Amino acid sequence: MKKIISVLTAALLLTVLCMSGCSDFGFNPIGDWHYVEEKTFKNDQLTNTTPAGLNPFDKNVVLHFGKSGTGTIGNTKTAQTFTYEYDSNSVTISGQGRMGNNFCIVYEVRENGNALVRVENSDVIDADGKTVKTRTEAIFRR
Repeated sequence: MKKIISVLTAALLLTVLCMSGCSDFGFNPIGDWHYVEEKTFKNDQLTNTTPAGLNPFDKNVVLHFGKSGTGTIGNTKTAQTFTYEYDSNSVTISGQGRMGNNFCIVYEVRENGNALVRVENSDVIDADGKTVKTRTEAIFRR
């Protein structure tokens, strides 16, 4: 009887430990994310797709997320350090730029964790004086 109680207690303890978060199998950004393209939308209609490498400023841009909550962003020659926090919906990176200005960038997690997307929204007045809602999405993939 003591043996059965010990086995049941051990099984219960193991179940509680596993369910308490000792293992997280959800989204995790650790590793390298490469800039692959930028999409431009006007009034929610896709108007332009620009693949990485066409603009010399975005060539070889990589987000590298380390295990310690820190990482680097930039191209291979001029990487900038940052700290990050994440959940299943977004990754927020923060740091200090080269000019001493602080930055905070939020990336949406998309495509079941296979894409990080930085979204910038703005309103632009067109030639007819109408407001055009513009959205730019910079897309990174592993």
